Amino acid sequence: MSDRIVLGTVQLGLPYGRLRANVLMPYAAAVDILDAAWRTGIRFFDTAEAYGDAPARLKKWLLDTGHLSHAHVVTKVSGPEIRRSSDSLRAAVDRFEGAASRTILTHGSVDEAVWTEVIRLAKIRDVSVGQSVYSSSEVRSAVRCPGISRIQAPGNLLDDSVIEARGHAAVSLDIRSVFLQGLLLDSPDVAEKRVPGAGVVASAVASAALETRERADVMLVASMLARLHQGDRLVIGADDPQQLDALAAAQSVSAERVRAFVAAFDEQCPRSIDANILDPRRWPTALETTPSRPS
Repeated sequence: MSDRIVLGTVQLGLPYGRLRANVLMPYAAAVDILDAAWRTGIRFFDTAEAYGDAPARLKKWLLDTGHLSHAHVVTKVSGPEIRRSSDSLRAAVDRFEGAASRTILTHGSVDEAVWTEVIRLAKIRDVSVGQSVYSSSEVRSAVRCPGISRIQAPGNLLDDSVIEARGHAAVSLDIRSVFLQGLLLDSPDVAEKRVPGAGVVASAVASAALETRERADVMLVASMLARLHQGDRLVIGADDPQQLDALAAAQSVSAERVRAFVAAFDEQCPRSIDANILDPRRWPTALETTPSRPS
């Protein structure tokens, strides 16, 4: 597996995405996903203090398997938490002490005072720093922060504007939300029920995949891999081990087939897409999540 793939772990610690109405998956199920990811060659893992049980589960698995020293961990702490106490930042970083590398991201944009505290701790702990943000404008702001090395932001077949927003800055991107919390893989009727107007988008994804005779999840990943720059990565979660097959398959899809998929999608998808579809925080189902958590 290439180092362009990072396993997202929010699903391992919270009911999330298409399974948001379910109970938390058992620890054994989380282990099955982590084991499968490791077998496929994934060595990069993304978690956050806001991801419920995910950080603790990831740490336990890394220790139990002896993989900690070979794993690269990205973890996130929100600005308000850091502002209340820098102990939260230290705890998040120290949780994965002994990993091959550690990167701490602020979970959202932060002000100068919080960023200064992040930089200060990063120098003490010898870790990389970055920000996990939500929009192109926040990416443009983040690249100007001193010492920043990585930015996480949403991007997918519908909208990869964060890549353009990064510009020529020497900052790597971790692109999340490739499946838009599973919306792009839903059947049109299910997608429409989740987010009004999304049915036609899901239909376009399915039709484009059918034309290229590939699975939709494989092509969505492949189409984003094709847009990455050197040092950029995709952050992708899984609800079960079988979903990880798409990550390996996507890396062998030819550039010609990717172009055919994108062209077929562009032909069938509406020119103008409601901004509410692109931002899960605006979805009707977001109101069902209490308390609200950053994604």
